[in-house]
Amino acid sequence: MKNKKLNRLITLVAAGISANLVLIPSLLAENVKFVPPQGSQPTQTSGGATRGNICAQEAIVNPDKITLLVPGINQNLTTDARPTLLAYVPQTGAEKALLVIKDEQENNLYQTELPITGEAGIVSVIIPDDAPELEVGKTYKWSFVVMCNNQILPDSPGAEGQIQRVELDAAVSSQLEPGISMKNATLLGESGIWYDTVATLAELKKANPSDATINTEWENLLTSVGLEEIATKPLAQ
Repeated sequence: MKNKKLNRLITLVAAGISANLVLIPSLLAENVKFVPPQGSQPTQTSGGATRGNICAQEAIVNPDKITLLVPGINQNLTTDARPTLLAYVPQTGAEKALLVIKDEQENNLYQTELPITGEAGIVSVIIPDDAPELEVGKTYKWSFVVMCNNQILPDSPGAEGQIQRVELDAAVSSQLEPGISMKNATLLGESGIWYDTVATLAELKKANPSDATINTEWENLLTSVGLEEIATKPLAQ
């Protein structure tokens, strides 16, 4: 009888340990890493091709540049027909910016003027539902230009980068959770889907501005692709 009780106790303890071993990983933070897609090549710079500093009259006291949140590679991917685009805008007296998306033939796919606060920060631009969709397999060029004195000139400060829409692998898609989550950011990063990865982390950071884990993941992600200079910059609300 004693042996039966002892064996039952050992079984219960072992089951408890096993259960804990299963539960512990789910409590740990995801480690978001961006793995560049196969075949991608480095480009000249990260953060997009920059046209220059902020408005000329401010450049002397403000050496920061407009920077797109893109890595320095030639394949910057999204799975979204209307993705979220992010750009860092230094402090400026300008009140507007111009976002333009062009197709491979340099035709304008979408263009809009955006209000900016003038405070330094990372701006998120969500392409609206009534805008044309990005087509799977096609590469587009997008630019973010600050409108100094509410106008666009040939030397207006800005930056431009590329974006290509692809289909997400079915095996990865089946693992994604509904809504925004750290797990999703991890899966997308490992799949080389840059725009969706950084947009997911940006949403998590906005919703949880004081979360140390999310802030660390954000800074590590940007630093890993050469964007360390803006990794600690605030997200514009």
